[in-house]
Amino acid sequence: MLRRIILGLIPLLMFINPVQAEEPATSATPLTLDEHGFVGTLFVPEGHASSIAIMVLGGSEGGTPAQRGRAVAESGYPTVALAYFDEPGLPSHLDMVPLEPARDAIRWLREYVLGDEGRVVLIGGSKGAELALLLGSLDPAVGGVVAYAPSHVVFQGIPEDFWPPRSSWAYEGQPVPFVPFVPFVPYKYGPHFNPFAEEPEFLALYRESLTQDPFVEQAAIKVENINGPVLLFSGRRDRMWPATDMANQIIERLKAHEHPHLHEHHAYEEAGHIIHEHAGEWSTRFGGTVEANRQAGEDARQRTLNVFSALANSHPTNSGEHDEPGH
Repeated sequence: MLRRIILGLIPLLMFINPVQAEEPATSATPLTLDEHGFVGTLFVPEGHASSIAIMVLGGSEGGTPAQRGRAVAESGYPTVALAYFDEPGLPSHLDMVPLEPARDAIRWLREYVLGDEGRVVLIGGSKGAELALLLGSLDPAVGGVVAYAPSHVVFQGIPEDFWPPRSSWAYEGQPVPFVPFVPFVPYKYGPHFNPFAEEPEFLALYRESLTQDPFVEQAAIKVENINGPVLLFSGRRDRMWPATDMANQIIERLKAHEHPHLHEHHAYEEAGHIIHEHAGEWSTRFGGTVEANRQAGEDARQRTLNVFSALANSHPTNSGEHDEPGH
């Protein structure tokens, strides 16, 4: 039941882009499990000479985030939009999803698209942000992570059957340590937790799950291992999960380990879970206003492109947390 609720209410909206006029020519090549060992689409802008490549990871809606992948590529960077579940040959649910195909995709992108030189940067939102940070912590081939509405821990997966609880991810055949959901007792969380409410809310469920200190400690993502900049965006009015608090935890961990690369968290005062430059009414389902979500998305997009540009030319080393009251 909870799986259907979550999947029905966390759409691919975080990464949807409308078609733009006069788009630069961008080739699209399907990447198949049989031929490549992973599933997705490679987008390459015409005449690119970039020293970085991007991998886009969608959220708990599953499938291939092709629209966002194309939009990123049209900014001038070869991009893989990667599927990690809910495509033929992949797990059908976000439950014990193996990390190896994503790891292989990162290495393939670096070797075959960049000529074994340059950097692969991961960008993801919500569960895709959790995955991007986790992959970056495990694989030195990752040269940076951009995470929208991130998590500092691995959470329980979203399977067909929630009992017994299982991790979202598996690595080398073993479950990645995770924070399980507290027992699902909807009345504890107030009227907004009603899955049939106009604006359902899961924030309390995630907040209470994070009070399980032993699980949180073992499930913390070792972000200090990320071999490049870490750029985080959150909305303080997020009603899906406490992204701002979790992003702050990521920054604190990076500071404690003296992470040598850029690490910034931009928290938007009136934005919600879905930060997007083309936000509409759909973006307010998990918090924020249309205008706040849109302005936050525009600002986040520009900051992301600035980091991409800096990575292509130098090695940014600034750090910190930033409130963005005007976005």
